Amino acid sequence: RGLPVAIRSDNGPPFASARLGGLSAFAVHLVKLGITPERIAPGHPEQNGRLERFHRTLKEAVMSPPASRYAPSPRPYPGKVESPEYAEGVEVRRVRSNVEIKWAGERVFVSEALIGEPVGLVRHGDRLWTVRFGHLEIGRLDGYALRIIKMPVKAFTHVSGLALPMPSVGQRGGFPRKRESCGAVGMGRRGYAPSVALGRRIDSCLRRNDGRVGNDGEGGE
Repeated sequence: RGLPVAIRSDNGPPFASARLGGLSAFAVHLVKLGITPERIAPGHPEQNGRLERFHRTLKEAVMSPPASRYAPSPRPYPGKVESPEYAEGVEVRRVRSNVEIKWAGERVFVSEALIGEPVGLVRHGDRLWTVRFGHLEIGRLDGYALRIIKMPVKAFTHVSGLALPMPSVGQRGGFPRKRESCGAVGMGRRGYAPSVALGRRIDSCLRRNDGRVGNDGEGGE
């Protein structure tokens, strides 16, 4: 008994949704417990082959006393599940009942799964803010267009007090990809929202670069 480090699943309910960060109500509960939701790539059930392998392991295990094979988890289940807290310097906003947060005097849509929960925002370049829920990075807030851009979810796990970045959920092998400069797409003038066409071009570029604005770490935290 106890808590696992991560739970791997497909991209359907109750484990995931089409909302920001792929978060469902169940996934939010897992993150609040410090469990990382790992999702296989859509249309690739072979990536969860360990589930089928588990049935053979289970059959073998039940042939002997459980105590001879299992040890208690080092992470006990808490008596009360608390909302995540954020480090100093992280801007925190609580998602309202209308599924929005207040940012720069305006309302920004987030995700129904996060109603009542606090999200953290960390500056990521000149116009972007990384949106976090617990130990997950779930999107980028465009400070000009005042909307959140969906991004591949990134998780951080804690080992001996160290925060170690993990591969993007669903990213094959987690290997870094060559980045292009989204600054060349055109970031607009401060104070002016970009046109719809420009916004789409920027979104596309950011998705290809995991939310990074420029090359060689430019625009990073």
